[in-house]
Amino acid sequence: MDAGLFQHLGLSELRKRRDEALDGLHALNTGKRSVTFRYGDRQVQYSEPARLEAYVQALSGAIRAKESGRSGRGPITLGVG
Repeated sequence: MDAGLFQHLGLSELRKRRDEALDGLHALNTGKRSVTFRYGDRQVQYSEPARLEAYVQALSGAIRAKESGRSGRGPITLGVG
């Protein structure tokens, strides 16, 4: 999951979503079968801890990028020669 997907979100919203996802990950790891998150009119359900962990990592990357002032995407390089 690309951290750049979250560029439109502010730092406080990113942190809120990460905290919610961490709570959901805890719930999955302690016996809950699935967790659901709602963002406006969207609903996302996770039943596999590994997929939710990937989401947490993407959010964490987006937070680091916002805090450092980077966009979260690397430069594009083309091989010449």
